[in-house]
Amino acid sequence: MKKKLTLIVCLVLCIFVFTACEEKFEKGVEAFVSKAIEKADEAHKRDYNDNRKIAKRGTTHSGANIRINIENNNIEGKFDFFGGRYEICEIRSLDKNTLKLNTEIHMDNEDFKIVLIDSRENLTEIAEGNSEKELELQLDKDDYILKMVSKGSSGNFKIDMEDNKNIEITRIHDED
Repeated sequence: MKKKLTLIVCLVLCIFVFTACEEKFEKGVEAFVSKAIEKADEAHKRDYNDNRKIAKRGTTHSGANIRINIENNNIEGKFDFFGGRYEICEIRSLDKNTLKLNTEIHMDNEDFKIVLIDSRENLTEIAEGNSEKELELQLDKDDYILKMVSKGSSGNFKIDMEDNKNIEITRIHDED
């Protein structure tokens, strides 16, 4: 009987210790992740006006529920939160072309923009903040990257590009 009581007390004590350690571990992980996101968000804010960094190839972002749909020559994006730089698609101009497009941006703040970057890392701003815009861009025979950049925003955007047999649009990321 004494052995059973000792065994039960030891089991209860072990369960208590492991449960307490698990909670501390989870809180430690949450604090680490929170701090990492905070540092990433600070970097996104710092990089928002740095065209040299924006023009470099690659995607670095933090976000929640980022959904981007590319169909025909239309792009629609929606997210609960996005901060950073994200390559939406590649645009290949097979010759000198005029790219006609309409943009609509609806965000919770003005810290969001869409840019076009050529292979020499020259950057052209397509739209910024909450806006609706029609524009024509003169493209050389080149490969371009369409990128969204934000300090930290939530909302949606839409880009409609006029069909042009000399312009190919390719999605960069398969999963969003």
